[in-house]
Amino acid sequence: MKEYLQSEVEKIRSTIEQTIQEEKANIGTIDDVTEKFSNELSELTDDIIQAVQRLKEKHLDELAKLSKKSKSNLQRSVDSMEQRLQYLLYWREVLMEKVSEQEITETRRVLRCSRMKQICEDLQNLRYSKLEISIQAKLLENARKLKNFTCLAELTSNEHLKPFKVIPEKMDLATATVRTESELKMPDNGLFYGGDFLGNGKLLLVDNINGKLILCDVDGVLNVVQEKKLSGTPYGVCAIGENEVLVTLPDENKVFRLNSDSLELKEAVSLRCKCYGIATSGNMTVIGTRDSVVMYSGGLEVRRRTKISSDLSNTDDVALDNEDNVIYSSFSMHTVRKQDKAGNMLFSYTHAKLKLPYGLAVNRNGEIFVGGHHSNNIHILSRNGELLRILEGIEKPTWVKFQSDTNRLFVKESSNLKVYQFTAP
Repeated sequence: MKEYLQSEVEKIRSTIEQTIQEEKANIGTIDDVTEKFSNELSELTDDIIQAVQRLKEKHLDELAKLSKKSKSNLQRSVDSMEQRLQYLLYWREVLMEKVSEQEITETRRVLRCSRMKQICEDLQNLRYSKLEISIQAKLLENARKLKNFTCLAELTSNEHLKPFKVIPEKMDLATATVRTESELKMPDNGLFYGGDFLGNGKLLLVDNINGKLILCDVDGVLNVVQEKKLSGTPYGVCAIGENEVLVTLPDENKVFRLNSDSLELKEAVSLRCKCYGIATSGNMTVIGTRDSVVMYSGGLEVRRRTKISSDLSNTDDVALDNEDNVIYSSFSMHTVRKQDKAGNMLFSYTHAKLKLPYGLAVNRNGEIFVGGHHSNNIHILSRNGELLRILEGIEKPTWVKFQSDTNRLFVKESSNLKVYQFTAP
């Protein structure tokens, strides 16, 4: 009875802690959205101001050019008219010039009048037009509306209160319907053995060959949001605490501790053993060293290390269930085992259809997922090691992870990352 109550309390604790983690991640998302929108708003207002300033300068330049051209044309017209006027006035002065009767003969008077008449006729026959230029400047109605803007964006906050059960209904994985939900193309030359979900809900994958971390957004459409190159050949990864991850580097015999937000290195721990798969729970860390499975209690220090299995070789992948039992697989022996912390064997699983197991995961109910790399399938086991079902047609899986709160199984198969959704039949 006591063990049952402890198990129920653990389930409630796990669910509440998961909810707290998700709400904290929501706070981080709000901060990200706030910062992103603030930057977008600043950029928009700067762009609007710059655009309006450019238009102002453009129109002032156009106005200056129009004014200059119009005044120049008018001045030429004025100059032409003034030339004609001066010509007319000159001959008028000549005509009106006072000359004594003794100084002018009749013939000269007639010639002068005749000349003046000809000039008048010539001036009358010229084409006359009065140049009038007007400049129209009209502010567009849409431009006037700019000063009446009351907002640049719509800001809303949607709250959704989602009831949840502290002990969720258990999905029957043996009979559940499975469908492919989404797929993400991964680098053809990449090799992925490790991955884990971070506190912000994103998925962090480890590319062994290219020596880098790949951060994916799995909310809706799968997409890569960040890549981080590491100085080494990483294999496994697990999230610890609220904002840290541990990454194993088997060739370097090291474990990197990184900030899960920035992916910046915080500490490099040398462990004097090859470090492949890694899993943590509380202050306990389990690492597959290929030749054995070791457990660290209270910190990643050699003096805190305990070897809990060494009779199987090629034990790379490890996992911890919600009772802190250790699950590990041997790809050369095609075997999956489960032990308690004291080293007692709880079960050992083999199957004719499980070949070269790569990828090992456990959900909050203790159910186990094992990828068969050469058998092209995934074996789903109960917490007691009984086969629940085999998912066939999974092409060369190397990593699996079950997201309990969404009943989604993430699988790195061939050159793709696929998501399989489990639903009640």
